[in-house]
Amino acid sequence: AQVAKYCLLLARVDIDAAERGPIAMFLVPMDAQGMDVRPIEQINGKDDFCEVFFDGVEISTDALVGTVEEGWRAANEVLSVERGINKLYRQASFLGELLTIHHLCESYEPQLQVRGQIHAFRHRISSLYGDLQMMRYRNFALVSRLLRGERLGSDTSAHKLNWSELHQRITQVGLDLLCALNGQFSGTGPVSERLLYAYLASRAETIFAGTSQVQRDIVSQRVLELPRR
Repeated sequence: AQVAKYCLLLARVDIDAAERGPIAMFLVPMDAQGMDVRPIEQINGKDDFCEVFFDGVEISTDALVGTVEEGWRAANEVLSVERGINKLYRQASFLGELLTIHHLCESYEPQLQVRGQIHAFRHRISSLYGDLQMMRYRNFALVSRLLRGERLGSDTSAHKLNWSELHQRITQVGLDLLCALNGQFSGTGPVSERLLYAYLASRAETIFAGTSQVQRDIVSQRVLELPRR
């Protein structure tokens, strides 16, 4: 938000409506009077997230996206793309991290062998490699649907749930390996810094674009059509 020129704002447009009135989407300039952006420092030292406060902000009528009834549908369309095909390179990025972990594991095989840990780490790494291949083919399936002219829907929540939790499992193995090598591996340098940064950054991935709890609710209600209670 601290570098964006605009933000999307969802707002109810009829304050006298019943419990659920129409929701509209507005394109709001970030330099509008009354906008207050406060970056949030994360545990990895970055500030990729912000709090945005609207203090008496006024916008013109041409800021409306579509009609006043289309805001919620438009928001769901945006989220389906973000959760599904946005940043498809993640699979390759995660694979690079896993290969780094595998190389580190094999480089220190004697030390891990003495401690009886080598087979456990190899098993976890190979299992995660299989999960990454599944993610790769899921990406292919999503792109194929778009090439056929199909619309993405609520099922992309399952994709977001999969990759965000998978990445946390991958980075957890990296952190566990660094801890296991304490004493043999200095814990400093580009390899350890990369793995530690990835671990800390992945903590946010089950929160942004909708928490894992929200994704499970969407899958259960809109895809599996399970009852709410």
